[in-house]
Amino acid sequence: MNTAKVILEKKFRGGYYTPSDVASAITNWAINSPNQTILEPSFGDGEFIKAIISRKKTLGENIKEINKSLFGVEIDFNEFAKVKNFCKDVYKTKLEHLYFQDFFEWYKNCGREFDVVLGNPPFIRFQNFPEPSRTNALLFSESNGIKLNRLTNIWVPFIILSVALLKENGRIGMVVPAELLQVSYAGPLRKYLIDSFQNIAIFTCNELIFENAEQEVVVVLASGKNQKISGDENIEVLETNSKTELITRIKNYKQERKHKYVNHSTEKWTKYFLNNSEIEFMRGLKSDHRICRFGDFFEVDVGIVTGKNEYFLINKATAEKYKLQNYIKPIVGRSYQIKNEIFYSNDWRHLWNENKPVGLLDFNKLNGHIPQNVKEYIEYGELLNIHKGYKCSKRKQWYKVPSIWAPDAFMFRQIHDFPHLVINNAKAVSTDTIHRVRKKKERQFPQVLFYTYITAASAEIEGRSYGGGVLELEPTEAENLLIPNPNLLLDKSFNYDVSRKENGKFLLKNSQFVLKELLRFKKLEVDMLENIYTKLFLRRKNRN
Repeated sequence: MNTAKVILEKKFRGGYYTPSDVASAITNWAINSPNQTILEPSFGDGEFIKAIISRKKTLGENIKEINKSLFGVEIDFNEFAKVKNFCKDVYKTKLEHLYFQDFFEWYKNCGREFDVVLGNPPFIRFQNFPEPSRTNALLFSESNGIKLNRLTNIWVPFIILSVALLKENGRIGMVVPAELLQVSYAGPLRKYLIDSFQNIAIFTCNELIFENAEQEVVVVLASGKNQKISGDENIEVLETNSKTELITRIKNYKQERKHKYVNHSTEKWTKYFLNNSEIEFMRGLKSDHRICRFGDFFEVDVGIVTGKNEYFLINKATAEKYKLQNYIKPIVGRSYQIKNEIFYSNDWRHLWNENKPVGLLDFNKLNGHIPQNVKEYIEYGELLNIHKGYKCSKRKQWYKVPSIWAPDAFMFRQIHDFPHLVINNAKAVSTDTIHRVRKKKERQFPQVLFYTYITAASAEIEGRSYGGGVLELEPTEAENLLIPNPNLLLDKSFNYDVSRKENGKFLLKNSQFVLKELLRFKKLEVDMLENIYTKLFLRRKNRN
């Protein structure tokens, strides 16, 4: 699939375009004098182009001068043509420096730098980042000393290239995914921005900016390219509650010198929502002998990717119809199916008897002769073209789902309150909506130790949140969660179970007992952990 088609589809036919009032506020901040050269590298529906022209007119430029200094690139021809025609009809100019091209190709013959770069990069994900754009983007980043992995989404190298095209002391104003603050693959970009600019302001907004799209974004205003004094850093994260407040804060923005010491190579910018004492405290926990990583005791893996859950996860009625009971493995695919912190065989049996699709078809032991009933179900799948799906078509025998093993415990990938560690007494498996957790050999870890403010606060920092107020943990992030060190508590008996019903109350009581009484954390420290968790938790929930 070509780049233009991907971007067109992934922007939901304009759903990811910046509203005009937000574009104007960013543009008015970025352009602070007449005759500056401006680049809009992905101008889409043209809101930034309109804002740039308006700002330049306000600063006294005429259309002829604007025509010389305004450059734009757009890969979707329909949008390109619309903006060209609009400029011709409204401004009576063709804007000769608007280009219908791939940004990662266009820059090669650009031959100039710009005072300001403005815009809203495409938000398409890595699996839809087509060639040759992907290779061009990664090679360019690498040539600038920035190593990106191939899971990187397109907006990351897009910003890197935009910064590279800035003049000394240049400014950039961009609307980017909130993942900038919190995903691992954006780590190299975070460090690059810090190293490149004297001042950076990041505006968050609790109201979703894009209509009809659940994409949470932040506004990045950065100034003083290559003017940073060695050892000095100045970055602010400013929270706003509505689009109106966001626009007002951008219009009235003045840089304040607020120092927060975050390691940009290893730490996410989520920490900028904390104060310095909280940042230092959370960092210090990593070297505290009373604290370990969850990954020291457990391995966390994704659940099973079947290729088509609607086909491979069947209910009791389907199993009876095709006589497939002997090929069933218990499976859970939704968090609501696990109601407590221990999942028993009876819990699974109850779901099965309710005719829920909690039976995974495991045909891996079929070799040679295939029974007629199984053959009929396989043929039914082929009638539905299941075998032509991406995952299934890659298998030697499309109907044999790989990686079927039962974990010791489950952990939800998406979290509403705090992480849950569910003991798997049913020997069930899970789909990829629920992570599989298995113990490392000879490592003992009482389940109750997982439920303290240390792990809850750590999850808010390690994970990433989205517009719906949900926290998401990938396996590596889950393994990085901080937990109380069980080796210091081997002589302690925990004669109580985790209570899902009490939820937040249990977290509070258990934190007081485990952290304060057993591990001798000070009351002030336990209170700080509670405040860190609560602050970050409420921040993501308020964006729901």
